[in-house]
Amino acid sequence: MTVTILRRRDFTGQKMTTASGLPASQHERAPESLRTLSTYLELAVDEGVCVVLICQYADACAVYTGDPTGAADDLADHGTIAAALVDEIRGLAEEGANQMTIGDRAYRFIRSFTQIADRGAVVLTPL
Repeated sequence: MTVTILRRRDFTGQKMTTASGLPASQHERAPESLRTLSTYLELAVDEGVCVVLICQYADACAVYTGDPTGAADDLADHGTIAAALVDEIRGLAEEGANQMTIGDRAYRFIRSFTQIADRGAVVLTPL
């Protein structure tokens, strides 16, 4: 099995770009950035919320789940991840609609940008 990343403007069938060939017969064999992405997307799907990534420091970004349009205090804190992982995730997921298969799981989500407490935030909204 391979990791397949399909980036789409919409899900009507017109593919924009495809990147594949990364070994991922098991989830553990996927790159760390994709394993991290899938972990937080699973959490967001389970909770029915968004993943919010806020880079607070040069080397680390805070991870939250919740509604990014609500109060910042209402976001659930899930610790930090390396800023380099967030950079890789942003490189793999275009702004707008995305579809990725990581291991044997398919993920559909929208990547967007907002500001929370005067800081830029990447928002991943599962579909």
